[in-house]
Amino acid sequence: MVGIMQKARVGPKGQVVIPKIFRENMGIVEGREVVLSYDSGKVVITNPSEPIDVVAERMARGRVIKLSPRQMREMAAEQT
Repeated sequence: MVGIMQKARVGPKGQVVIPKIFRENMGIVEGREVVLSYDSGKVVITNPSEPIDVVAERMARGRVIKLSPRQMREMAAEQT
């Protein structure tokens, strides 16, 4: 399924500007780290959601945990 598609140009240093519509939809702001992966001829840009990734990983292992909003903020602070 294809959602939004837009062309971008590669600059002299190999830099690509993520179009505004993508940044807004993904919540990507200046200084935010993103994850780049290469899969089947495609470059995929992912906005990591910490500590959601940590929680999802634990849930996938069958270890369900409960966190308060304060605990989630503390975990996120530890990750940065």
